[in-house]
Amino acid sequence: MTTLIVGRRVRAAAAVCLLACLSVPSGLLAQAPTPPPGQGPTPQAASALDDRIVHRAPEADHAELSLANRPVFVFRAAIVPRSPRERADGALKRLTALVDENVTGPVSARELLGAAVITVAGRDAFAIVPDDVDEGAEDLRALTAVTIARLETALAEAHESRTPQRLVTAALHALAATVLLALALLAVHRLHRLLTHRAFRVAEAQLARTRVGADGQIVRSPWLLDVVRRVARFLALLTAGFLIYAWLAYTLQQFPVTRPWGEALGGYLVATAKRLAWGAVLSLPGLFTASIIFLCARFVVRLATLLFDAIAQGRLQVAALSGPRALPTRRLVTTLVWLFAVVVAYPYLPGSNTEAFKGVSVFVGLVVSLGSSGIVNQLMSGFMLTYSDALAPGEYVRAGDIEGTVRSLGVLSTKIVTPRNEEVTIPNAVMIGGTTTNYSRRAAEGVMAPAMVTIGYDTPWRQVEALLLLAATRTAGLRPDPPPRVMQTALSDFYAEYTLLVCVDDPTRRVAVLSHLHAAIQDAFNEHGVQIMSPHYESDTAAAKLVPPAQWFASPARRPDAGDAGSGG
Repeated sequence: MTTLIVGRRVRAAAAVCLLACLSVPSGLLAQAPTPPPGQGPTPQAASALDDRIVHRAPEADHAELSLANRPVFVFRAAIVPRSPRERADGALKRLTALVDENVTGPVSARELLGAAVITVAGRDAFAIVPDDVDEGAEDLRALTAVTIARLETALAEAHESRTPQRLVTAALHALAATVLLALALLAVHRLHRLLTHRAFRVAEAQLARTRVGADGQIVRSPWLLDVVRRVARFLALLTAGFLIYAWLAYTLQQFPVTRPWGEALGGYLVATAKRLAWGAVLSLPGLFTASIIFLCARFVVRLATLLFDAIAQGRLQVAALSGPRALPTRRLVTTLVWLFAVVVAYPYLPGSNTEAFKGVSVFVGLVVSLGSSGIVNQLMSGFMLTYSDALAPGEYVRAGDIEGTVRSLGVLSTKIVTPRNEEVTIPNAVMIGGTTTNYSRRAAEGVMAPAMVTIGYDTPWRQVEALLLLAATRTAGLRPDPPPRVMQTALSDFYAEYTLLVCVDDPTRRVAVLSHLHAAIQDAFNEHGVQIMSPHYESDTAAAKLVPPAQWFASPARRPDAGDAGSGG
Protein backbone atom coordinates (compact mmCIF):
# COMPACT_ATOMS: atom_id res chain seq x y z
CA MET A 1 0.00 0.00 0.00
CA THR A 2 2.83 2.37 0.88
CA THR A 3 4.52 1.59 -2.45
CA LEU A 4 1.35 2.53 -4.40
CA ILE A 5 1.05 5.92 -2.67
CA VAL A 6 4.69 6.74 -3.34
CA GLY A 7 4.25 5.87 -7.04
CA ARG A 8 1.32 8.20 -7.43
CA ARG A 9 3.24 11.03 -5.79
CA VAL A 10 6.16 10.48 -8.12
CA ARG A 11 3.92 10.60 -11.21
CA ALA A 12 2.26 13.80 -9.93
CA ALA A 13 5.65 15.40 -9.40
CA ALA A 14 6.67 14.50 -12.95
CA ALA A 15 3.47 15.99 -14.35
CA VAL A 16 3.99 19.26 -12.53
CA CYS A 17 7.52 19.48 -13.87
CA LEU A 18 6.35 18.80 -17.45
CA LEU A 19 3.65 21.45 -17.28
CA ALA A 20 6.19 23.85 -15.85
CA CYS A 21 8.53 23.16 -18.76
CA LEU A 22 5.76 23.90 -21.28
CA SER A 23 4.41 27.05 -19.66
CA VAL A 24 6.63 28.17 -16.81
CA PRO A 25 10.30 29.19 -16.82
CA SER A 26 12.69 27.37 -14.60
CA GLY A 27 12.69 30.13 -12.00
CA LEU A 28 9.08 29.31 -11.13
CA LEU A 29 10.04 25.98 -9.59
CA ALA A 30 12.14 27.79 -7.01
CA GLN A 31 9.04 29.76 -5.98
CA ALA A 32 6.85 26.67 -5.58
CA PRO A 33 6.58 24.91 -2.20
CA THR A 34 9.27 22.21 -1.79
CA PRO A 35 7.92 18.82 -0.75
CA PRO A 36 9.61 16.88 2.06
CA PRO A 37 12.75 14.99 1.07
CA GLY A 38 12.03 11.70 -0.60
CA GLN A 39 8.37 12.54 -1.30
CA GLY A 40 6.62 13.92 -4.41
CA PRO A 41 4.05 16.67 -4.20
CA THR A 42 0.78 15.63 -2.70
CA PRO A 43 -2.47 16.31 -4.59
CA GLN A 44 -3.11 19.19 -2.19
CA ALA A 45 0.29 20.69 -3.00
CA ALA A 46 -0.27 20.32 -6.75
CA SER A 47 -3.61 22.03 -6.44
CA ALA A 48 -2.05 24.88 -4.46
CA LEU A 49 0.64 25.22 -7.09
CA ASP A 50 -1.97 25.37 -9.85
CA ASP A 51 -3.98 28.03 -8.05
CA ARG A 52 -0.93 30.17 -7.52
CA ILE A 53 0.48 30.17 -11.04
CA VAL A 54 -2.62 30.01 -13.35
CA HIS A 55 -5.23 32.75 -13.68
CA ARG A 56 -7.42 34.19 -16.44
CA ALA A 57 -6.01 37.33 -18.06
CA PRO A 58 -8.08 40.38 -19.08
CA GLU A 59 -9.63 40.19 -22.54
CA ALA A 60 -7.32 42.89 -23.87
CA ASP A 61 -4.31 40.64 -23.06
CA HIS A 62 -5.59 37.58 -24.93
CA ALA A 63 -3.21 36.38 -27.67
CA GLU A 64 -3.95 34.39 -30.82
CA LEU A 65 -1.65 31.66 -32.11
CA SER A 66 -1.55 31.66 -35.93
CA LEU A 67 0.46 29.40 -38.20
CA ALA A 68 0.64 29.79 -41.98
CA ASN A 69 -1.80 32.69 -41.75
CA ARG A 70 -4.40 30.38 -40.20
CA PRO A 71 -5.66 30.87 -36.61
CA VAL A 72 -5.02 27.85 -34.36
CA PHE A 73 -5.75 28.82 -30.76
CA VAL A 74 -6.38 31.81 -28.48
CA PHE A 75 -4.46 31.94 -25.20
CA ARG A 76 -6.62 33.48 -22.48
CA ALA A 77 -4.82 32.36 -19.32
CA ALA A 78 -1.62 33.70 -17.84
CA ILE A 79 0.77 31.19 -16.19
CA VAL A 80 2.91 33.27 -13.89
CA PRO A 81 5.08 34.93 -14.88
CA ARG A 82 4.23 34.34 -18.57
CA SER A 83 1.43 36.35 -20.22
CA PRO A 84 -0.83 34.94 -22.94
CA ARG A 85 1.32 36.72 -25.54
CA GLU A 86 4.48 35.05 -24.25
CA ARG A 87 2.75 31.67 -24.26
CA ALA A 88 1.65 32.22 -27.89
CA ASP A 89 5.15 33.27 -28.95
CA GLY A 90 6.69 30.22 -27.31
CA ALA A 91 4.18 27.87 -28.96
CA LEU A 92 4.83 29.49 -32.34
CA LYS A 93 8.59 28.96 -31.98
CA ARG A 94 8.15 25.29 -31.14
CA LEU A 95 5.72 24.75 -34.07
CA THR A 96 8.02 26.60 -36.47
CA ALA A 97 10.90 24.41 -35.37
CA LEU A 98 8.80 21.31 -36.01
CA VAL A 99 7.93 22.54 -39.51
CA ASP A 100 11.60 23.23 -40.20
CA GLU A 101 12.28 19.60 -39.30
CA ASN A 102 9.41 18.46 -41.59
CA VAL A 103 7.51 17.17 -38.59
CA THR A 104 3.79 17.83 -39.28
CA GLY A 105 2.00 15.03 -37.51
CA PRO A 106 0.29 13.20 -36.14
CA VAL A 107 -1.30 15.76 -33.80
CA SER A 108 -2.79 14.49 -30.54
CA ALA A 109 -3.48 15.57 -26.97
CA ARG A 110 -2.96 14.13 -23.54
CA GLU A 111 -4.26 15.15 -20.12
CA LEU A 112 -1.96 16.60 -17.48
CA LEU A 113 -3.15 17.97 -14.10
CA GLY A 114 -6.55 18.88 -15.57
CA ALA A 115 -4.92 20.51 -18.62
CA ALA A 116 -4.51 19.26 -22.20
CA VAL A 117 -1.06 19.07 -23.73
CA ILE A 118 -1.04 19.29 -27.56
CA THR A 119 1.65 17.07 -29.09
CA VAL A 120 2.98 16.75 -32.64
CA ALA A 121 4.55 13.38 -33.43
CA GLY A 122 4.82 12.76 -29.69
CA ARG A 123 6.60 16.10 -29.08
CA ASP A 124 4.86 18.59 -26.80
CA ALA A 125 3.88 21.88 -28.49
CA PHE A 126 1.77 23.83 -25.98
CA ALA A 127 -0.68 23.30 -23.15
CA ILE A 128 -4.34 24.25 -22.83
CA VAL A 129 -5.44 25.01 -19.27
CA PRO A 130 -9.07 25.29 -18.12
CA ASP A 131 -8.79 29.09 -17.91
CA ASP A 132 -8.12 29.16 -21.68
CA VAL A 133 -11.67 27.99 -22.33
CA ASP A 134 -14.05 30.74 -23.49
CA GLU A 135 -16.69 31.19 -20.81
CA GLY A 136 -20.12 29.90 -21.76
CA ALA A 137 -19.06 28.85 -25.27
CA GLU A 138 -17.31 25.46 -25.00
CA ASP A 139 -15.61 23.03 -22.62
CA LEU A 140 -11.97 21.91 -22.48
CA ARG A 141 -12.54 18.66 -24.39
CA ALA A 142 -14.35 20.38 -27.29
CA LEU A 143 -11.77 23.17 -27.43
CA THR A 144 -8.99 20.60 -27.59
CA ALA A 145 -10.63 18.76 -30.49
CA VAL A 146 -11.11 21.99 -32.46
CA THR A 147 -7.51 23.03 -31.77
CA ILE A 148 -6.17 19.69 -33.00
CA ALA A 149 -8.12 19.98 -36.26
CA ARG A 150 -6.93 23.55 -36.83
CA LEU A 151 -3.32 22.67 -36.02
CA GLU A 152 -3.33 19.74 -38.44
CA THR A 153 -4.53 22.01 -41.26
CA ALA A 154 -2.05 24.77 -40.37
CA LEU A 155 0.90 22.35 -40.22
CA ALA A 156 -0.03 20.80 -43.55
CA GLU A 157 -0.30 24.22 -45.21
CA ALA A 158 2.95 25.41 -43.62
CA HIS A 159 4.72 22.34 -45.00
CA GLU A 160 3.02 22.89 -48.39
CA SER A 161 4.22 26.49 -48.54
CA ARG A 162 7.78 25.18 -48.38
CA THR A 163 7.29 22.65 -51.15
CA PRO A 164 8.27 24.16 -54.55
CA GLN A 165 6.38 21.56 -56.60
CA ARG A 166 3.08 22.40 -54.92
CA LEU A 167 3.68 26.15 -55.29
CA VAL A 168 4.33 25.70 -59.02
CA THR A 169 1.12 23.66 -59.36
CA ALA A 170 -0.83 26.36 -57.51
CA ALA A 171 0.63 29.04 -59.78
CA LEU A 172 -0.39 27.07 -62.89
CA HIS A 173 -3.92 26.70 -61.54
CA ALA A 174 -4.08 30.42 -60.81
CA LEU A 175 -2.80 31.21 -64.31
CA ALA A 176 -5.41 28.94 -65.89
CA ALA A 177 -8.13 30.60 -63.81
CA THR A 178 -6.89 34.03 -64.93
CA VAL A 179 -7.06 33.02 -68.59
CA LEU A 180 -10.58 31.68 -68.10
CA LEU A 181 -11.54 34.94 -66.37
CA ALA A 182 -10.24 37.00 -69.29
CA LEU A 183 -12.18 34.86 -71.77
CA ALA A 184 -15.33 35.11 -69.63
CA LEU A 185 -15.04 38.90 -69.36
CA LEU A 186 -14.55 39.16 -73.12
CA ALA A 187 -17.66 37.03 -73.64
CA VAL A 188 -19.64 39.21 -71.23
CA HIS A 189 -18.49 42.33 -73.12
CA ARG A 190 -19.51 40.87 -76.49
CA LEU A 191 -22.83 39.66 -75.08
CA HIS A 192 -23.46 43.07 -73.53
CA ARG A 193 -22.95 44.82 -76.86
CA LEU A 194 -25.17 42.31 -78.66
CA LEU A 195 -28.00 42.52 -76.14
CA THR A 196 -27.78 46.32 -75.99
CA HIS A 197 -28.03 46.55 -79.77
CA ARG A 198 -31.01 44.22 -79.86
CA ALA A 199 -32.67 46.07 -76.98
CA PHE A 200 -32.22 49.36 -78.87
CA ARG A 201 -33.85 47.92 -81.96
CA VAL A 202 -36.77 46.54 -79.97
CA ALA A 203 -37.23 49.87 -78.14
CA GLU A 204 -37.10 51.86 -81.38
CA ALA A 205 -39.59 49.51 -83.01
CA GLN A 206 -41.93 49.91 -80.04
CA LEU A 207 -41.58 53.69 -80.12
CA ALA A 208 -42.19 53.71 -83.88
CA ARG A 209 -45.57 52.06 -83.29
CA THR A 210 -46.49 54.75 -80.75
CA ARG A 211 -48.15 57.71 -82.46
CA VAL A 212 -49.95 60.70 -81.01
CA GLY A 213 -51.78 63.67 -82.53
CA ALA A 214 -53.86 64.00 -85.61
CA ASP A 215 -50.84 64.13 -87.89
CA GLY A 216 -49.50 60.82 -86.56
CA GLN A 217 -46.20 62.27 -85.45
CA ILE A 218 -43.80 59.59 -84.21
CA VAL A 219 -42.80 59.96 -80.58
CA ARG A 220 -39.10 59.33 -79.93
CA SER A 221 -37.70 59.34 -76.41
CA PRO A 222 -33.90 59.43 -75.96
CA TRP A 223 -34.56 59.05 -72.25
CA LEU A 224 -36.04 55.57 -72.77
CA LEU A 225 -33.04 54.49 -74.85
CA ASP A 226 -30.73 55.80 -72.13
CA VAL A 227 -32.61 53.72 -69.55
CA VAL A 228 -32.13 50.62 -71.71
CA ARG A 229 -28.41 51.38 -72.00
CA ARG A 230 -28.01 51.87 -68.26
CA VAL A 231 -29.88 48.67 -67.38
CA ALA A 232 -27.77 46.63 -69.80
CA ARG A 233 -24.58 48.16 -68.43
CA PHE A 234 -25.62 47.42 -64.85
CA LEU A 235 -26.32 43.77 -65.66
CA ALA A 236 -22.97 43.45 -67.44
CA LEU A 237 -21.08 45.01 -64.53
CA LEU A 238 -22.91 42.78 -62.07
CA THR A 239 -21.95 39.66 -64.03
CA ALA A 240 -18.33 40.81 -64.37
CA GLY A 241 -18.16 41.55 -60.64
CA PHE A 242 -19.40 38.06 -59.80
CA LEU A 243 -16.83 36.47 -62.12
CA ILE A 244 -13.98 38.51 -60.63
CA TYR A 245 -15.13 37.64 -57.11
CA ALA A 246 -15.19 33.91 -57.91
CA TRP A 247 -11.77 34.12 -59.61
CA LEU A 248 -10.26 35.91 -56.62
CA ALA A 249 -11.64 33.35 -54.15
CA TYR A 250 -10.35 30.44 -56.26
CA THR A 251 -6.92 31.98 -56.81
CA LEU A 252 -6.38 32.76 -53.16
CA GLN A 253 -7.27 29.20 -52.21
CA GLN A 254 -4.47 27.82 -54.40
CA PHE A 255 -1.67 29.18 -52.18
CA PRO A 256 -1.28 28.05 -48.56
CA VAL A 257 -0.59 31.53 -47.18
CA THR A 258 -3.66 33.14 -48.80
CA ARG A 259 -5.91 30.08 -48.58
CA PRO A 260 -7.76 31.31 -45.44
CA TRP A 261 -8.68 34.51 -47.24
CA GLY A 262 -9.92 32.61 -50.28
CA GLU A 263 -11.95 30.27 -48.09
CA ALA A 264 -13.42 33.29 -46.29
CA LEU A 265 -14.43 34.86 -49.62
CA GLY A 266 -15.89 31.63 -50.94
CA GLY A 267 -17.56 30.86 -47.64
CA TYR A 268 -19.12 34.30 -47.50
CA LEU A 269 -20.51 33.90 -51.02
CA VAL A 270 -21.86 30.43 -50.30
CA ALA A 271 -23.22 31.49 -46.91
CA THR A 272 -24.92 34.50 -48.46
CA ALA A 273 -26.47 32.36 -51.19
CA LYS A 274 -27.64 29.79 -48.62
CA ARG A 275 -29.04 32.49 -46.36
CA LEU A 276 -30.92 34.14 -49.23
CA ALA A 277 -32.22 30.80 -50.48
CA TRP A 278 -33.30 29.70 -47.01
CA GLY A 279 -34.87 33.09 -46.38
CA ALA A 280 -36.78 32.80 -49.64
CA VAL A 281 -38.03 29.35 -48.64
CA LEU A 282 -39.09 30.56 -45.20
CA SER A 283 -40.87 33.57 -46.71
CA LEU A 284 -43.00 31.50 -49.08
CA PRO A 285 -45.95 31.09 -46.65
CA GLY A 286 -45.98 34.81 -45.91
CA LEU A 287 -45.70 35.67 -49.61
CA PHE A 288 -48.57 33.31 -50.36
CA THR A 289 -50.75 35.01 -47.74
CA ALA A 290 -49.78 38.50 -48.97
CA SER A 291 -50.51 37.42 -52.55
CA ILE A 292 -53.99 36.27 -51.55
CA ILE A 293 -54.60 39.62 -49.86
CA PHE A 294 -53.43 41.61 -52.89
CA LEU A 295 -55.45 39.42 -55.27
CA CYS A 296 -58.57 40.08 -53.20
CA ALA A 297 -57.79 43.81 -53.23
CA ARG A 298 -57.31 43.71 -57.01
CA PHE A 299 -60.65 41.97 -57.42
CA VAL A 300 -62.38 44.64 -55.31
CA VAL A 301 -60.65 47.42 -57.26
CA ARG A 302 -61.70 45.97 -60.62
CA LEU A 303 -65.27 45.57 -59.37
CA ALA A 304 -65.28 49.18 -58.17
CA THR A 305 -63.84 50.32 -61.51
CA LEU A 306 -66.65 48.60 -63.44
CA LEU A 307 -69.23 50.11 -61.10
CA PHE A 308 -67.96 53.68 -61.30
CA ASP A 309 -67.39 53.46 -65.08
CA ALA A 310 -71.02 52.49 -65.47
CA ILE A 311 -72.03 55.47 -63.34
CA ALA A 312 -69.78 57.84 -65.33
CA GLN A 313 -71.19 56.57 -68.65
CA GLY A 314 -74.78 56.89 -67.45
CA ARG A 315 -75.55 53.16 -67.60
CA LEU A 316 -76.13 53.17 -63.84
CA GLN A 317 -77.87 55.96 -61.99
CA VAL A 318 -76.64 56.85 -58.50
CA ALA A 319 -77.69 60.36 -57.53
CA ALA A 320 -74.85 61.00 -55.09
CA LEU A 321 -72.14 59.78 -57.51
CA SER A 322 -73.42 60.84 -60.92
CA GLY A 323 -71.63 63.21 -63.24
CA PRO A 324 -68.12 64.41 -62.46
CA ARG A 325 -68.05 62.76 -59.03
CA ALA A 326 -67.75 59.22 -60.41
CA LEU A 327 -64.07 59.34 -61.47
CA PRO A 328 -62.69 61.03 -58.32
CA THR A 329 -64.76 58.71 -56.15
CA ARG A 330 -63.34 55.71 -57.99
CA ARG A 331 -59.81 56.99 -57.38
CA LEU A 332 -60.56 57.53 -53.71
CA VAL A 333 -62.06 54.06 -53.26
CA THR A 334 -59.17 52.45 -55.16
CA THR A 335 -56.58 54.24 -53.01
CA LEU A 336 -58.32 53.26 -49.78
CA VAL A 337 -58.61 49.61 -50.86
CA TRP A 338 -54.91 49.36 -51.73
CA LEU A 339 -53.85 51.12 -48.53
CA PHE A 340 -55.97 48.70 -46.52
CA ALA A 341 -54.43 45.76 -48.41
CA VAL A 342 -50.89 47.01 -47.69
CA VAL A 343 -51.65 47.45 -43.98
CA VAL A 344 -53.14 43.95 -43.72
CA ALA A 345 -50.35 42.29 -45.75
CA TYR A 346 -47.49 44.17 -44.06
CA PRO A 347 -46.80 41.56 -41.32
CA TYR A 348 -46.56 38.81 -43.95
CA LEU A 349 -44.00 40.59 -46.17
CA PRO A 350 -40.42 39.20 -46.02
CA GLY A 351 -38.23 41.23 -43.71
CA SER A 352 -41.09 43.20 -42.18
CA ASN A 353 -39.87 42.32 -38.67
CA THR A 354 -36.23 43.28 -39.30
CA GLU A 355 -34.66 46.38 -37.84
CA ALA A 356 -33.77 47.70 -41.32
CA PHE A 357 -37.38 47.44 -42.47
CA LYS A 358 -38.57 49.14 -39.30
CA GLY A 359 -36.02 51.91 -39.77
CA VAL A 360 -37.16 52.52 -43.34
CA SER A 361 -40.78 52.56 -42.18
CA VAL A 362 -39.99 55.12 -39.49
CA PHE A 363 -38.06 57.27 -42.00
CA VAL A 364 -40.88 57.16 -44.55
CA GLY A 365 -43.41 57.98 -41.82
CA LEU A 366 -41.31 60.94 -40.67
CA VAL A 367 -40.96 62.28 -44.22
CA VAL A 368 -44.69 61.91 -44.84
CA SER A 369 -45.50 63.60 -41.52
CA LEU A 370 -43.22 66.57 -42.23
CA GLY A 371 -44.27 67.08 -45.85
CA SER A 372 -47.88 65.99 -45.89
CA SER A 373 -49.53 69.12 -44.47
CA GLY A 374 -49.60 70.89 -47.83
CA ILE A 375 -50.52 67.71 -49.70
CA VAL A 376 -53.40 66.96 -47.33
CA ASN A 377 -54.65 70.52 -47.76
CA GLN A 378 -54.65 70.12 -51.54
CA LEU A 379 -56.33 66.70 -51.31
CA MET A 380 -59.13 67.99 -49.10
CA SER A 381 -59.57 71.00 -51.38
CA GLY A 382 -59.83 68.64 -54.35
CA PHE A 383 -62.53 66.62 -52.58
CA MET A 384 -64.42 69.83 -51.80
CA LEU A 385 -64.27 70.92 -55.44
CA THR A 386 -65.45 67.50 -56.60
CA TYR A 387 -68.28 66.92 -54.17
CA SER A 388 -69.46 70.55 -54.10
CA ASP A 389 -70.19 70.14 -57.83
CA ALA A 390 -68.69 73.55 -58.58
CA LEU A 391 -67.09 72.63 -61.89
CA ALA A 392 -66.33 69.63 -64.08
CA PRO A 393 -63.98 68.81 -66.97
CA GLY A 394 -65.13 70.39 -70.23
CA GLU A 395 -66.93 73.30 -68.59
CA TYR A 396 -66.06 76.94 -69.33
CA VAL A 397 -65.28 78.78 -66.09
CA ARG A 398 -63.56 81.80 -64.64
CA ALA A 399 -61.38 81.30 -61.56
CA GLY A 400 -59.93 84.56 -60.30
CA ASP A 401 -58.43 86.21 -63.35
CA ILE A 402 -58.14 82.93 -65.30
CA GLU A 403 -60.88 82.15 -67.81
CA GLY A 404 -61.05 79.02 -69.92
CA THR A 405 -62.17 75.42 -70.29
CA VAL A 406 -61.53 72.96 -67.46
CA ARG A 407 -59.19 70.28 -68.80
CA SER A 408 -58.90 68.12 -65.69
CA LEU A 409 -59.91 68.19 -62.06
CA GLY A 410 -57.16 66.38 -60.16
CA VAL A 411 -56.69 65.52 -56.52
CA LEU A 412 -54.01 68.21 -56.11
CA SER A 413 -54.65 70.79 -58.83
CA THR A 414 -57.05 71.90 -61.55
CA LYS A 415 -55.91 72.50 -65.13
CA ILE A 416 -57.64 75.16 -67.26
CA VAL A 417 -57.02 75.81 -70.98
CA THR A 418 -57.50 79.51 -71.81
CA PRO A 419 -58.83 80.85 -75.16
CA ARG A 420 -55.16 81.55 -76.02
CA ASN A 421 -54.53 77.79 -75.73
CA GLU A 422 -52.55 78.21 -72.51
CA GLU A 423 -52.76 75.47 -69.92
CA VAL A 424 -52.91 76.99 -66.45
CA THR A 425 -52.46 74.80 -63.36
CA ILE A 426 -54.21 76.13 -60.27
CA PRO A 427 -53.74 74.43 -56.86
CA ASN A 428 -57.02 73.20 -55.46
CA ALA A 429 -56.51 75.21 -52.27
CA VAL A 430 -56.37 78.39 -54.40
CA MET A 431 -59.52 77.32 -56.24
CA ILE A 432 -61.35 76.84 -52.94
CA GLY A 433 -60.04 80.13 -51.54
CA GLY A 434 -61.32 82.18 -54.50
CA THR A 435 -64.51 82.71 -56.46
CA THR A 436 -65.23 80.49 -59.44
CA THR A 437 -67.79 81.44 -62.11
CA ASN A 438 -69.22 78.61 -64.20
CA TYR A 439 -70.52 79.72 -67.61
CA SER A 440 -71.42 76.24 -68.87
CA ARG A 441 -73.58 74.90 -66.04
CA ARG A 442 -76.67 77.03 -66.97
CA ALA A 443 -75.83 77.52 -70.62
CA ALA A 444 -79.06 75.77 -71.72
CA GLU A 445 -81.14 78.38 -69.90
CA GLY A 446 -78.98 81.23 -71.13
CA VAL A 447 -76.12 82.99 -69.36
CA MET A 448 -75.92 86.74 -69.97
CA ALA A 449 -72.56 88.33 -70.82
CA PRO A 450 -72.06 92.04 -70.19
CA ALA A 451 -70.68 94.73 -72.49
CA MET A 452 -70.33 98.11 -70.76
CA VAL A 453 -69.95 101.65 -72.18
CA THR A 454 -69.95 105.09 -70.54
CA ILE A 455 -71.51 108.00 -72.47
CA GLY A 456 -71.83 111.66 -71.53
CA TYR A 457 -75.16 113.10 -70.44
CA ASP A 458 -75.43 115.18 -73.61
CA THR A 459 -76.29 112.00 -75.57
CA PRO A 460 -79.92 110.82 -75.28
CA TRP A 461 -80.07 107.59 -73.29
CA ARG A 462 -82.74 106.23 -75.63
CA GLN A 463 -80.36 106.65 -78.53
CA VAL A 464 -77.58 104.87 -76.62
CA GLU A 465 -79.88 101.94 -75.80
CA ALA A 466 -80.99 101.70 -79.41
CA LEU A 467 -77.38 101.75 -80.65
CA LEU A 468 -76.38 99.00 -78.22
CA LEU A 469 -79.32 96.80 -79.25
CA LEU A 470 -78.49 97.46 -82.92
CA ALA A 471 -74.93 96.27 -82.34
CA ALA A 472 -76.27 93.10 -80.67
CA THR A 473 -78.40 92.27 -83.71
CA ARG A 474 -75.30 92.55 -85.92
CA THR A 475 -73.17 90.16 -83.82
CA ALA A 476 -73.04 86.44 -84.68
CA GLY A 477 -72.97 83.86 -81.92
CA LEU A 478 -75.69 85.47 -79.73
CA ARG A 479 -78.92 83.72 -78.88
CA PRO A 480 -82.16 85.58 -79.63
CA ASP A 481 -83.78 84.08 -76.56
CA PRO A 482 -83.41 85.51 -74.03
CA PRO A 483 -83.21 88.78 -76.02
CA PRO A 484 -80.46 91.36 -75.39
CA ARG A 485 -81.30 94.17 -73.02
CA VAL A 486 -79.64 97.36 -71.82
CA MET A 487 -79.26 98.32 -68.18
CA GLN A 488 -78.24 101.76 -66.91
CA THR A 489 -75.99 100.50 -64.14
CA ALA A 490 -74.60 103.83 -62.87
CA LEU A 491 -75.14 107.58 -63.09
CA SER A 492 -71.75 109.10 -62.38
CA ASP A 493 -70.87 112.78 -62.02
CA PHE A 494 -69.86 113.25 -65.66
CA TYR A 495 -71.39 110.34 -67.57
CA ALA A 496 -73.90 107.50 -67.46
CA GLU A 497 -72.87 103.83 -67.46
CA TYR A 498 -74.74 101.47 -69.80
CA THR A 499 -74.44 97.68 -69.70
CA LEU A 500 -75.58 95.56 -72.64
CA LEU A 501 -76.52 92.03 -71.54
CA VAL A 502 -76.39 89.39 -74.26
CA CYS A 503 -76.64 85.59 -74.20
CA VAL A 504 -73.67 83.83 -75.81
CA ASP A 505 -74.71 80.68 -77.63
CA ASP A 506 -71.46 78.75 -76.94
CA PRO A 507 -69.75 79.58 -73.61
CA THR A 508 -66.38 78.39 -74.90
CA ARG A 509 -66.53 81.18 -77.57
CA ARG A 510 -67.37 83.82 -75.00
CA VAL A 511 -64.22 85.90 -75.47
CA ALA A 512 -64.40 85.84 -79.28
CA VAL A 513 -68.13 86.71 -79.35
CA LEU A 514 -67.68 89.63 -76.95
CA SER A 515 -64.82 90.89 -79.13
CA HIS A 516 -67.17 90.92 -82.18
CA LEU A 517 -69.84 92.64 -80.09
CA HIS A 518 -67.46 95.41 -79.04
CA ALA A 519 -66.51 95.97 -82.68
CA ALA A 520 -70.20 96.14 -83.67
CA ILE A 521 -70.87 98.70 -80.91
CA GLN A 522 -68.10 100.96 -82.23
CA ASP A 523 -69.42 100.68 -85.78
CA ALA A 524 -73.01 101.51 -84.74
CA PHE A 525 -71.98 104.53 -82.67
CA ASN A 526 -69.74 105.84 -85.45
CA GLU A 527 -72.46 105.47 -88.04
CA HIS A 528 -74.80 107.70 -86.01
CA GLY A 529 -72.21 110.23 -84.89
CA VAL A 530 -72.21 109.35 -81.21
CA GLN A 531 -68.89 109.53 -79.41
CA ILE A 532 -68.06 106.80 -76.92
CA MET A 533 -66.54 109.03 -74.25
CA SER A 534 -66.41 109.40 -70.50
CA PRO A 535 -65.95 113.18 -70.10
CA HIS A 536 -64.35 114.77 -67.06
CA TYR A 537 -64.73 118.55 -66.63
CA GLU A 538 -62.20 120.95 -65.14
CA SER A 539 -64.58 123.93 -65.62
CA ASP A 540 -68.21 124.15 -66.52
CA THR A 541 -69.21 125.35 -70.01
CA ALA A 542 -71.81 127.93 -70.77
CA ALA A 543 -74.21 125.47 -72.40
CA ALA A 544 -76.27 123.26 -70.15
CA LYS A 545 -75.63 119.53 -70.34
CA LEU A 546 -79.22 118.66 -71.17
CA VAL A 547 -80.98 116.81 -73.96
CA PRO A 548 -83.96 118.75 -75.31
CA PRO A 549 -87.16 116.72 -75.71
CA ALA A 550 -86.99 117.09 -79.47
CA GLN A 551 -83.82 114.99 -79.46
CA TRP A 552 -84.99 112.35 -77.04
CA PHE A 553 -85.69 109.92 -79.84
CA ALA A 554 -82.73 110.63 -82.07
CA SER A 555 -82.04 107.95 -84.66
CA PRO A 556 -82.10 105.01 -84.41
CA ALA A 557 -84.35 105.29 -81.32
CA ARG A 558 -88.09 105.02 -82.06
CA ARG A 559 -90.86 107.02 -80.40
CA PRO A 560 -93.16 104.59 -78.56
CA ASP A 561 -96.85 104.45 -79.30
CA ALA A 562 -99.22 106.37 -77.12
CA GLY A 563 -100.36 103.15 -75.42
CA ASP A 564 -96.84 101.92 -74.68
CA ALA A 565 -96.14 101.70 -70.97
CA GLY A 566 -92.36 101.80 -71.41
CA SER A 567 -90.11 104.74 -70.99
CA GLY A 568 -91.29 107.65 -73.03
CA GLY A 569 -91.01 111.28 -73.68
